[in-house]
Amino acid sequence: MNKFFQFLFAAALLCVQSMAIAGWPNVPEPPRASLTPFAGNVNYNGLNMRSWMFKSASSVEQVLEYYRNKWVDQQIVENRYAQWQQISNKKGKYFITIQVQDGPIKGSIGRINILELDANANTTKLAHDVPMLSSSEVLNDIKSTDKLYAARTVALINSFSLSSNVQFYSDHYRANGWGLVQNNPVEGKAHLLIFKKSSHEVTIMINSKQNETAVFINQTNVRGWLN
Repeated sequence: MNKFFQFLFAAALLCVQSMAIAGWPNVPEPPRASLTPFAGNVNYNGLNMRSWMFKSASSVEQVLEYYRNKWVDQQIVENRYAQWQQISNKKGKYFITIQVQDGPIKGSIGRINILELDANANTTKLAHDVPMLSSSEVLNDIKSTDKLYAARTVALINSFSLSSNVQFYSDHYRANGWGLVQNNPVEGKAHLLIFKKSSHEVTIMINSKQNETAVFINQTNVRGWLN
């Protein structure tokens, strides 16, 4: 997973205002940590999700050990995801994951993610209404809403060339009345497209990899009283 996708993924995980949410499990905060609350609701690949970012003066191992002790009588899973070390625990219909990595200077940074496991959720037809070239594989479809904004980030890969993807998205959005705001190559291996129409904006980063092309689509909409 490249750094740009990691950034988009982190930015898309918008958080609710409080750790205490009716019906959701109360997760203990990491030791010596400060949480960054964001307003909004998140739907991750068809499942409702709550997430918080944190910074801690404690090391990665101290944070992990803290949760090992907190969940000592429960079944936990530890693994790695990209640059993150993870410790997870299932509580009823909720799956809790603590992600942590070294801080930029000292201590650690991380995320607290709570996923609501819903057997009736539609997790199979991700991004069915998002334009993409045939045979594209959707990796993530993340939606978030608050009082002012609605946002959606879709990550997908396909076997078409960088130029074919650029042409496809440029043709699609311009044919549907979108204005092309930016059309910029990035270091020869990526391309940035930005389209606008009314209060809607779509940012598309297309990144050429070894045998595939990664496409990151970020849709935003300013929500007013008429929206």
